[in-house]
Amino acid sequence: MQIVQAKVKYPPGKVFPSQHSDTGRVNAVFTAPGIGEVKVWGDETDTRLKALKRNETKVIGQDTRGNWKLIDVVSDEPDAQSAPVSPQERPQAKDVGDYLEQMTALYAACYRRSEKHLDGAPDAAIQACASSVFISAQRKFDLA
Repeated sequence: MQIVQAKVKYPPGKVFPSQHSDTGRVNAVFTAPGIGEVKVWGDETDTRLKALKRNETKVIGQDTRGNWKLIDVVSDEPDAQSAPVSPQERPQAKDVGDYLEQMTALYAACYRRSEKHLDGAPDAAIQACASSVFISAQRKFDLA
């Protein structure tokens, strides 16, 4: 698997008929450094693909079949709607330490598995994959 940042050259436009479903297919053309132009295909109902704007930078990844896909990147910026926590509601230092220990162990496991499956891939690709798996595991098992 290869993960890169790429710039949108042409956002989706024309809808192409699909051979395998009733919905049409659209594509966006990206320019990736060291790779050149690549197309990301999706259903015409794919809101992430349809929302792309020209010259916008996104993270894309190539799956095991050679197809390029948009990769979701989670922002570290705080949510504007989150309310401040009162001093009585703040977690204790031991609770924070325990949580950090659990999350570190989970990330380490995600990194080892990513390293195993992406044998020979650059460290940046392994880190990106591990981070994606880590975030997915947190969401799936409500660990955040």
